[in-house]
Amino acid sequence: MTETERIWANIALSRTENLGQSSFLKAEYDAWRTSKKLAEMAEGSRYYAGDSDITRRVRQVIGENGIKTAIDNVPNNRCKSNFTKLLADQKTAYLLSKTPSIKSDDASVSELLEGYFDTKMWNLLRNAGTEAIIKGIAWLNVYYSDDGKLCLKLIPSEQVIPFWADDAHTELDGVLRVYETDVYENGANQVLVRAEFYTHEGVRRFIQVGGEFLPDIEAGFESGHFRKGDTEMTWDIIPFIPIKYNQNEKTLTSSIKSLNDAYDKILSDMMNAIEEDPRSSILVLRNYDGQDLGEFRRNLCTYGAVKVCDDGGVETLSVKVDPAVYETAEKMLRAAIIKNGRGVDTMGQTVGNAPSGIAMRFIYSDLELDCNNFANEISASLDKLVWFIFSDIAIRTGKSLFGSRVEFIFNCDMLVNEKDIIDACKQSAGMISEKTIIANHPWVTDAEKEMTAKKSEISAGKDDESNGMA
Repeated sequence: MTETERIWANIALSRTENLGQSSFLKAEYDAWRTSKKLAEMAEGSRYYAGDSDITRRVRQVIGENGIKTAIDNVPNNRCKSNFTKLLADQKTAYLLSKTPSIKSDDASVSELLEGYFDTKMWNLLRNAGTEAIIKGIAWLNVYYSDDGKLCLKLIPSEQVIPFWADDAHTELDGVLRVYETDVYENGANQVLVRAEFYTHEGVRRFIQVGGEFLPDIEAGFESGHFRKGDTEMTWDIIPFIPIKYNQNEKTLTSSIKSLNDAYDKILSDMMNAIEEDPRSSILVLRNYDGQDLGEFRRNLCTYGAVKVCDDGGVETLSVKVDPAVYETAEKMLRAAIIKNGRGVDTMGQTVGNAPSGIAMRFIYSDLELDCNNFANEISASLDKLVWFIFSDIAIRTGKSLFGSRVEFIFNCDMLVNEKDIIDACKQSAGMISEKTIIANHPWVTDAEKEMTAKKSEISAGKDDESNGMA
């Protein structure tokens, strides 16, 4: 089917009952493109990539009639600091660098889930965590691969327009995904805008033609969420899982942008002041023997001298650059950024050679608070993912695991004083179970395996003693 044939087929179909839905989707898409939330997502992505507002800074002076005018013959440093990337990566590393543990009241359920949560899936979830911090919310699409395997796909947040069933944004009534695809047709590259509208009844696909969304016949206009054999099937819930950075779905950048911009400006101003050597003084001229101020500046820079007439002269009104002022402002702004962004300032902390556990807790308190809230949001998303996994198991085996209790435990990667923890483990012997002590030892990553290894060593030691006595 050629592009022209597809357009006419879409136009013919759009004249049926689908016209109302197409108009609705167009209105929602147009509103989304100008929404504040989409702008915040773009801003977060831009700052994470290091493209802060300082990169577009222009030096200006007050010109005629008090109007600011751009000038390009003065230093214009654009010193960038990427606090969004620093804090976002810090949170992801703290919360998700170590694989979370899966616990269930049924050991067989834990074993089944571990088969789904392989390295690839955990890496995808880590990437989704970073996406959520940068853009306020991340979206995972649940689907079946061609070979019938349950899979997850991270969808760029800018492409997803959610229709929430409740004000708390916990359940979905529908999802509209709009994205661009490149096609090569008639000797040229073209960009097509496609839309997929997910509801409880299935998926409808559209293509944008002349600004309107028309049914996409070639891609298959209607289908279920997935296929089982030759039968179109639908999930009981929309196959999109949101991962929120926080309850309000606000980006990290929105909390620190003004401070980040001020920090960049302070550094840039300091570099400008240092580089403005010939302009570090205001020059007062008397009887200058020259044509214009431009020639005066050129002679001053070239020869280090200027010509004056009769009793002429040059006096200076010095503009002193005090580095201490900039240094103080820089430290204050950095501390405020780290505080508002709820992170750890690895440059500004002085904790001694062997900080105690209490000191480390204090240093990590803001980061821990933010990541605990983030972990709660991720846990809610993982609960939804477990529902899809249980559904997949039911489809393939007929076995129902719904109702099984599943818990995800995040192993946060905080610096600790290992000596203090090991001493505490020793002192706890006889007071609590050996399994709890082993699980909290800083060198142990899997308590069950460690207990098995220890029992094997003890058993081997007894065998050696028996052989020696014999």
